[in-house]
Amino acid sequence: LGDRLADWLQRRGRRVAAPSGSAEEGFYLRRGFRPGAPRDGLALLDPPSSGTPARVGASVCLVDVRGGRVLMGRRLRDPWSGRTSFPGGGVEPGEAPLEAARRELREETALTAPARPWFERVVYAGDARQVLRVHCFVIPCLRVEAPTPSDEFAGEWLTPAQARARCLTPSAACVLDAVARWR
Repeated sequence: LGDRLADWLQRRGRRVAAPSGSAEEGFYLRRGFRPGAPRDGLALLDPPSSGTPARVGASVCLVDVRGGRVLMGRRLRDPWSGRTSFPGGGVEPGEAPLEAARRELREETALTAPARPWFERVVYAGDARQVLRVHCFVIPCLRVEAPTPSDEFAGEWLTPAQARARCLTPSAACVLDAVARWR
């Protein structure tokens, strides 16, 4: 529910007030909200969409249309080491986000995206120092292949319930919600 609220606030460009130094403030900072001037013990946090992101990323959510599973995996490197996410990474200069997402999928799993995306979901993550804008492309697939692990990502096909039982990155949680609503 918190991820949905943060996403709703971000899309509408709404500022958030949370007690300074609280878990709530940390929650919004991890989702890319930026601290503004504090007032009366409250941290005022601006949505990530209101500024320029420090970095742009891209990822792929492959959806097994027959089995209802998604390709997700455990991150093996920082900053999200141990968390579950979709295959993805940074967009290189001159590269379109969809090209970057397909490249990252190949590099991290040795799989290729078989079709055009159903839709794109832009989500934000980060902390007080840096905001990451992630373009996640949700792509259907009819043939499920086992991913090959890389030194960055150990992927597997999961049902949405299995995925939610894991420690998800904030952006993965938002995209998983969007996929559930779309299906």
